Amino acid sequence: MVYTRQRKWYTKELLEICIDDMEVTGEKFTGVQKKGLNFTEFKIPCYVEGVKVGYGIRYFFRCYKCGRRVTKIYTIPNPTKDNITGCRHCLELNYISQQATKTQMDYEAHLLYRYGRMLDPNFKLDTITHTPCPWKPKNMHYKTYEKIKSKYEMAQLKAQKKFIAMVGTLLKRTGN
Repeated sequence: MVYTRQRKWYTKELLEICIDDMEVTGEKFTGVQKKGLNFTEFKIPCYVEGVKVGYGIRYFFRCYKCGRRVTKIYTIPNPTKDNITGCRHCLELNYISQQATKTQMDYEAHLLYRYGRMLDPNFKLDTITHTPCPWKPKNMHYKTYEKIKSKYEMAQLKAQKKFIAMVGTLLKRTGN
């Protein structure tokens, strides 16, 4: 990739607008209709497309930059009239797993939080390396719990290894 001197956005820095979390008002429709996302001071024009599927109609955003059908569009947190809005392809966003490095534990923290929320909706990740896995929830099959728990423990073990490697590198630099 060519260096363009322009800073790329990270997904965490942008406001994610998901069509599945919204209610499409008005009559159910198929085809493309122009709608608008209302913010406090202005409205962002966007296209919503309805596609007939076996169980009803599924809605998608139509990216106005590239024309792709997507379920999520992204915009800057405090949008203005001349803002950056588009799909992850237009804004060149990548997934959190693609941003993972050998020393940063962001991806492992993301996995631990995700697996913890599968077991307990109120799960809080205090420390990446020492937060215990939540107990088996009521009405969850034991095999399912064991699968999620093993994934949680593997991600935690990987985070611990990264932490140890990071501390080892720091100790070598300081000469201790």
